[in-house]
Formats: sequence, C-alpha cells, structure tokens
Amino acid sequence: MLVIAYGATARSAIAAVKMARQQGVKAGLLRLVTIWPFPAKVVERLGARAYKVLVPELNYGQLICEVERYLERDKCVGIDRVDGEVFKPAEILDTIMHWAGR
Repeated sequence: MLVIAYGATARSAIAAVKMARQQGVKAGLLRLVTIWPFPAKVVERLGARAYKVLVPELNYGQLICEVERYLERDKCVGIDRVDGEVFKPAEILDTIMHWAGR
C-alpha cells in the first residue's frame, strides 16, 4: 500500500503508515512537498510497486485525478474530507487495513 499525501494530511498519513507497519502491513508514504509540477515519474515508479495507492485529501479529490493519470485507475483509492477537519490517523489506517484485507 502506498499512501500519497501533502499538506496537513501528510502528518496524519505518516502516523497511519507507522501504525500499519506495526501491524505487519507493508505500507509506504510519498509525501508531496509541492503538487505542481506534478511528480509523475516518482508516482509511476512507486505506484508500480504497490498493490493499492491511497490518496487522502482535504478537498473533493483533485489530487487523485492526477494520480490516476499515471497509474491504473482500479489501483487508486481516494478518501476525501471537506468538513474543515483534519484526518485523524485512525481514519487513514482504517482504509489501509481494509485494502490490506485485515
């Protein structure tokens, strides 16, 4: 499982990936510092090694659209939040564990 995150979401994603690893799930994080220019080659290289790519976003899913341009669409999973709250690590972890089959 590869998690691609940026901004405030990246902090929760880091914690979620660490928790997933503690539970035996192979998980990694690509923390984007900027989203333009989009790091297409990095996303392609890392995404090719992952069975799923999770993109948590504090918007309506604009980043996952860019990720899907460079990876297989069925490999990408997005979770959006638009209520002004930041993701809790457990929310991201739940999605990781679901796709890991646990």
